[in-house]
Amino acid sequence: MRLSGLRFLFLGTLLSCWAHGAGLAGADHDGNGIRDDIDAYIAEHTPAASPEREAVQDYARGLQRLVTGQPPQVSLDSTPVLSLIRSGNKSWAEWTREVRSRTVNTGARLDAYAAAVQKAGPQFLPLYPIGEDDCASGQCTVVIFQNGILTTEETALKSMLALRRLLGETAGPQRLLYALNYNPTEGLLDLVEVFRQKFGEHDLGAALFAGTYGEPAALSAVAASLLEAKLRAQTTDQLPTTVGGWMTALSNPGSLLPKAKPVLPTVDEVADTTRQYVEAYLGSLVQTTLRLKDRAANSTYMDDNARQLTDGVEAYLRRGLRVVLVAHSQGNLYAEVVNRELERRGVPTQHFAVAGIAVPNGHSPANGPYVSTQADLVIGALRLIFPVLAANDHTVPAAQPGSAFLGHAFVDVYTSPGSAVSKRVADVVLQAIDQVSRP
Repeated sequence: MRLSGLRFLFLGTLLSCWAHGAGLAGADHDGNGIRDDIDAYIAEHTPAASPEREAVQDYARGLQRLVTGQPPQVSLDSTPVLSLIRSGNKSWAEWTREVRSRTVNTGARLDAYAAAVQKAGPQFLPLYPIGEDDCASGQCTVVIFQNGILTTEETALKSMLALRRLLGETAGPQRLLYALNYNPTEGLLDLVEVFRQKFGEHDLGAALFAGTYGEPAALSAVAASLLEAKLRAQTTDQLPTTVGGWMTALSNPGSLLPKAKPVLPTVDEVADTTRQYVEAYLGSLVQTTLRLKDRAANSTYMDDNARQLTDGVEAYLRRGLRVVLVAHSQGNLYAEVVNRELERRGVPTQHFAVAGIAVPNGHSPANGPYVSTQADLVIGALRLIFPVLAANDHTVPAAQPGSAFLGHAFVDVYTSPGSAVSKRVADVVLQAIDQVSRP
């Protein structure tokens, strides 16, 4: 049942005051590192003493550390999300988004989380299988996925799993192993401000942004609710700040309602704000990519993500494995840095290749094969600013609904099951595998 305007305003205000009054950490009465409301939600929706519950709790505990400014606890070969996948839960991606949205549910917590994520280091994860001890010399290729910016951990893992589903376990005589170099992201704080400018600053927006990293397709269905919350938040300056003020106001409830401003956005307002946000989102991506591109162009540039990825590739190559780096979006800029650094270190690269997907570079990374579709609005926007490789796929329809709207997503566009572009992606990665498998 829909709350009346007064009840919505009053209840929303009380909930907001409660959430903010609890501070960043909130209540954790049992001291297990998880906020009580999150603990209760997990207990209600997972089997007791199960690997699933343990994995979700570990993930929630890690989020709480980020929100409260504590350094994350990093494992060398796993993450809580990866543990959740291995627990057999088929809804692991939905779980991570839900827990993140519930944990990062106020503006202050979103600011703290975004700042922590932007400072977080990358993580190199060997995934399927974990070891390569039974590989004969020269008979195994490690396929490493490198994500672009503004990518959640579950999206990066889904991308790696989509790549594994696309290629399988072998390619000719080569056994395929898989790994992920997850770069948490940069540019997230900038995008938070872009989001607030369009949809306002309120708890609903904070939780939704945390769950989706502001992806336009994820917001389109709830844009009206976001704008409604924004309009209602603009009435808070009319609310009493003393007990006496509240007693007086409650004797005349109508005084709490906005006098001049409507609290429901029009259809045109929703459509216009959504369009403006998509444009601003693309603009933020372009600006962040430009900054990364300028840094990567420096022949001596190196950061934590590029260093860790280079270290991982070098270790595999020196153990006699072949390596193909599948780079998506801004990950291709890192691929260039890695290739350059391997050469600087004197590492033989005849068994290393790059397959570029949605490439924002002016040339193919490490002279490898690539796929960019003409429907990719992100690459199209970048092409207006600086030279970018021409699109070589024309099979993807423009402006598709849902998560394929921008034409840029690795899972929902480039490796969409049964699509012509996914076959092209498989072909270029297999071409790279064939290249590195030669003696």
